[in-house]
Amino acid sequence: MTTKDDAIKGEDVMAILYGEEKRTKIKPIIGSIVPLKEAVDEVEGQLIRSALQKYGTAAKAAEILGISQATMSRKIKQLL
Repeated sequence: MTTKDDAIKGEDVMAILYGEEKRTKIKPIIGSIVPLKEAVDEVEGQLIRSALQKYGTAAKAAEILGISQATMSRKIKQLL
C-alpha cells in the first residue's frame, strides 16, 4: 500500500492492519437545484447500491453504512 502524502499516518497503518480502505471525503456533484428530499434520496440510493455491489450482502452493507438490517431491507424495497 502506498500513500499520497509525504508521511504515513495512523489511518494508513490501521487500514493495513484491519483491512479497511482509507476513507476519503467525497463531494457530491450538484448539477441543478432540486428539492432536498429528492437529492438525499438519490445519494442514499447510490450509496446503498454501491455498498450492496461491493459487499454482496444486505447485512454487511447495512453494517458498513451504519444502519440496521431492518432499515436496509426497507430502503432496498423502496429502491425496487
